[in-house]
Amino acid sequence: LVPKVASEPLYFGGVTRERERESDDENEAMRVASRINEALRLKRTPPEPKAMMPVETAWYDELGISPTASFEDMKIRYLQHASKLEETLTYLLEAGETEIRGMLESGNTPDMIEDYGKDEEEDQVFDDGDERNLLVEGDSEDEWSEDEEEEEEDKAALIRAQTQDGSLMLDEGDKESEIAEETNQVLAQFTRVSNIFQILSVPRLRRIYDDNGIEGLVAKSPQLSKGLLEPEKVLLMARGQDFVDPPPSLLLQKMPRLPGFFRYQAANSIRQVLKRLTDVELVWTFQTRESLQNREGTIYPELPEIGIFGRANSGKSALIRHMFHGGNLQGRNMAMSSSAPGKTRGLNVYAVNRRFTITDAPGYGSDSTKHESAKKAYRDWKEHSEPLVAEYLNSTRWMRAAIYTHEISKDATDADREFLDMLRSRDIPILLVLTKDDKVDSEPHRLSRVRLVRKQLDWPKDLPHTFYNARGSGYGQLFKNMLGTMMLGLLSSADREDAWDILRNDCAEVFHDYRDKWVPINKKIKAQMPLEKKSRRYPDEDKAYTQEDLDREDRIVTAEEKRQKREEMNAMGIRRTLKDDVEEEAGQMLTPKERRQRWAELLAKSGTVSPERQQELEERRR
Repeated sequence: LVPKVASEPLYFGGVTRERERESDDENEAMRVASRINEALRLKRTPPEPKAMMPVETAWYDELGISPTASFEDMKIRYLQHASKLEETLTYLLEAGETEIRGMLESGNTPDMIEDYGKDEEEDQVFDDGDERNLLVEGDSEDEWSEDEEEEEEDKAALIRAQTQDGSLMLDEGDKESEIAEETNQVLAQFTRVSNIFQILSVPRLRRIYDDNGIEGLVAKSPQLSKGLLEPEKVLLMARGQDFVDPPPSLLLQKMPRLPGFFRYQAANSIRQVLKRLTDVELVWTFQTRESLQNREGTIYPELPEIGIFGRANSGKSALIRHMFHGGNLQGRNMAMSSSAPGKTRGLNVYAVNRRFTITDAPGYGSDSTKHESAKKAYRDWKEHSEPLVAEYLNSTRWMRAAIYTHEISKDATDADREFLDMLRSRDIPILLVLTKDDKVDSEPHRLSRVRLVRKQLDWPKDLPHTFYNARGSGYGQLFKNMLGTMMLGLLSSADREDAWDILRNDCAEVFHDYRDKWVPINKKIKAQMPLEKKSRRYPDEDKAYTQEDLDREDRIVTAEEKRQKREEMNAMGIRRTLKDDVEEEAGQMLTPKERRQRWAELLAKSGTVSPERQQELEERRR
């Protein structure tokens, strides 16, 4: 059913015509309906907006457009500005190039210009290892001689310095030339025009500028300058062309946008560095010893390499997949693992960020186990993998160190010690990684397993170890950061001797630094009595004591003294008599003779008795 469209507006109550008032005595419901109808009528016919002039028009005047211009008019005007500035900049750059060529041909080139060209030519190397040489148009590379080639390279370096730095260097007084100053002014003007066009192209920002001017933009969008694009991108967007962002850098170190140590530290923490390991490719898979010769003559012998070895199903492939999670190895079916041992066949070499290589070696099984899969892995190891790994260790001179993985919950066997002897005989630095750390339930359990495994493997005391947990639970991220720090430290070594020094010193310090983050600190020793605080406590210190309170305290103290005295007498075996009770209540009892003597002593001390009277009293006492 299609509803009918009323030709006249509908009012409140479903009527098509506003009700006329028949009388003045309308009730409240009628008056409410009239007000609603009036509101609906005003809503259907909104008032025309009043044309308001913007508060500030400086940016419109700078672009040469009216404040009411549309976006298309603004874009056309911006492209005209850009075309003019581009012509001026091209002219200035050609004039500067002519000036530099004249300086080179006359032989008056300053030393700093020559050194600048050489230094920049040495440093400007891209990720693929090739150097970019800027050739001058009109010259043929085949017709150059060696002298002409060096001369043209110097000229190209100077032109590069001019175009990249935006300034020209002169041989008199080290001052910028007039051409360089004009070039900088044109570039600054082009940047300003591009920024104005960006801001006015956004309706919300243009509305804020029209209503409140520049101060309103600063107040409502204080971070606006950080969101502006480069002038080159703005020009491409205005012309309708697509611009492609440069690929992410494969360098491990990242410089922050704003200077500062804390920003640099945050951008280059080990967790952020591991996140930037995104370019992981499988470059080699060696199945035979003869295939190892294919590495000669390639770029890979120039890169540092680390090999990961260990028992079958000890977590080697899972470690690689978890460590380089940014490369999406699992989504591309690389470094796969399974519950059955022997999943990895052959030597798989991965190139990471085109900076170093990681080798995933096949694991060895054990013939003493009851599992058929482990026995089959051991037979494959003895027939195929062991000769391949031995030849790999002998021929890979650029391998810095080896990572040996051992499951923390399993004891060492003769096969483990035999393989470690193979690595130690070639003087390869070995880092012990105890995998599947989620199988321990406490720190004492972990410590006991570490002591047992190190003792069974005859591991040197000066070589550190680390833990790993690929599941991500518990201390998974902490162990990943610790192992990543050690691994990158070994990869940064110049040779194996340097790697040995890093393993004994730097990796040991890294282990102790991270150990404080997962080992609980005992605040007090167990079975130790708590020490009593030597501080005097006064209950109700702020309370005002009265005489009654003081008398009460005296009675309490006296009763406590009597109790202690009775306990002492009972402990000494003294039987209490009536005299003791009387003395306790009334004080010490005196005989009449003792009382008279006591009075005489008191009178003599006071000086109130004459010597004759004192002598008479003594004779009477005798």
